[in-house]
Amino acid sequence: MRLLVIQNDPHTPMSLAGSVMCERGATLDIVLPHDGGTMPQSADLHDGVVVLGGPQHAGDDERFPSFPAMLGLIRAFHDASKPVLGICLGSQLLARAFGGKVYRHHTFEWGFSPLRLTDHGEADALLRSIAPSPRIMQWHEDTFDLPPGAVPLIEGDLCRSQAFRLGRTSWVSMPFRGLARNRR
Repeated sequence: MRLLVIQNDPHTPMSLAGSVMCERGATLDIVLPHDGGTMPQSADLHDGVVVLGGPQHAGDDERFPSFPAMLGLIRAFHDASKPVLGICLGSQLLARAFGGKVYRHHTFEWGFSPLRLTDHGEADALLRSIAPSPRIMQWHEDTFDLPPGAVPLIEGDLCRSQAFRLGRTSWVSMPFRGLARNRR
């Protein structure tokens, strides 16, 4: 399996998730679009895409002009029924790509906030093996409204939208230790 990894920040790599994917046979093509890396024009050469976190704000196209092309690429993978995984900023970008509103949250969420799987999360093939009340490191100041058709998977008290699935192949999650960095 050949995966495209969009790394939004040089200090926010795939880390442990990347190691596990490689151990299971994946090849990772990593691109840093804000540091001169070129994203592919289509989803044709990859079996899936992972969009990582970073300090950017998902609506800041002026400072990060790669975002509009990234949104189109996210939609292309989704439309081709290829897996899309958005982590932290990646989840905000996926929400934005499909019509969800992304905005500054009233609370800066940092630390191990209590979370809970929704009924959909408990039944989800990707999440059903985790604890019903996971405590995962968080670091973000933005949040999002779910895009039309999204299924909520994980919710929190401080920040309601934590993880969702869109269709059969696109998952997003705000929290992942070591990857959840979204602040200036």
